[in-house]
Amino acid sequence: MTNIQEGGEFMRQVKLGTKIAAGYLVVLLLTVGLGILAIYNMLGVKKDSDILSKEYVPAVQAANDVQRNAAMITFYMVEVSLLESEKRWGDATKSFVEMEKALETAQAVAKSSTN
Repeated sequence: MTNIQEGGEFMRQVKLGTKIAAGYLVVLLLTVGLGILAIYNMLGVKKDSDILSKEYVPAVQAANDVQRNAAMITFYMVEVSLLESEKRWGDATKSFVEMEKALETAQAVAKSSTN
């Protein structure tokens, strides 16, 4: 007899309940293995999401504030030039102050960032 035939003979001698139990055990081990792998991968995702929330989001927000203030200053200064509006001059001055704050915030975010 060859090894294949001997293996087939062995499976014929094993009871049906034992075969079913072995099948469930294999499925259970695969499920546990996949669960452990999923938990390991989710811990890596948690690390990446922490970096996003603590570094990238504040940096993008600071850059957006700088860009918005620059656009508003440009808009107000065009109106001041064309209409000689005192109100828009005050708005432009306020936007300059906000721009300075936004630049300070951007510098603080840049210094605290590790990435």
